[in-house]
Amino acid sequence: MAGRQIDPEQLGCAVLDIVSTRDRIVPAAAACNSGDRLELGLGHVGMVVGGRARAQLWEPLAAWLNAG
Repeated sequence: MAGRQIDPEQLGCAVLDIVSTRDRIVPAAAACNSGDRLELGLGHVGMVVGGRARAQLWEPLAAWLNAG
């Protein structure tokens, strides 16, 4: 950020790492592996707007946000 490298482990806030195991645009290996992790077996676009997105991404994300 602004030319500086940010270490997610040093953030002073909750982190949810949402990882798509089938994403060819942003591979799972690019995840920061910090905080809580939500793994999805959906592609890059499918995990956001696909038929299973509500149950696999949006509802768990809402629950995580409401728990914090």
